[in-house]
Amino acid sequence: MSRPDPILEKLRRLSTPPVSEALGKRGYLLGIKPIFKPIKMVGTAYTVLCPRRDNLTLHMAIYRAKPGQVLVVNTCMDMESGYWGEIMSMAARKRGLAGLVIEGCVRDSEAIAKMGFPVYSCGISVRGTVKERVGVVECPIPCGGEIVRPGDYVLGDEDGVVVVPREDAPKVVETALKKMEGEKTVREKIAEGESTLRIYGFDEKLRKMGIEL
Repeated sequence: MSRPDPILEKLRRLSTPPVSEALGKRGYLLGIKPIFKPIKMVGTAYTVLCPRRDNLTLHMAIYRAKPGQVLVVNTCMDMESGYWGEIMSMAARKRGLAGLVIEGCVRDSEAIAKMGFPVYSCGISVRGTVKERVGVVECPIPCGGEIVRPGDYVLGDEDGVVVVPREDAPKVVETALKKMEGEKTVREKIAEGESTLRIYGFDEKLRKMGIEL
């Protein structure tokens, strides 16, 4: 029996904004959003490169990926076809996969939302795909403006998806946890009536710009 991954356990305590901040405002996947809310997804990346308008590789990936992994998919810039739906979500859930992130579209969104299987996509499309060609799995792929590699950590919530390179993850999660703790103090000060300008020192910056409050 494998031991729990401490990075995954820490990521479950975090949201995407502090993790992206800890990455230097990087790591977030542009244009990829949750198809329902509330939602949470944590896992490691199993990467998939699909030929255009063909989802056979995705069907294969469901059974090659390990439980707890997130399918991260590139569709070769096809934003008109629904590569994933209810049946595939059921199969992925049965396999114990953690979710789907696709630079492309999905369908059966209502059924997937009722099921609660985490899915992040660029949009929804009813147009079907063919199943004729096999693409590539477990290789670095572009997705949402980032390069995602097999085994990278993937965190998704209502705000979107952040991917953390595996070698950077220990430092990133500790930095993000410290930032989260610091924000607790900020919230307490705001509740006591202090301004965000004063808390962050923006009042002094504005004065130096010649702006009086």
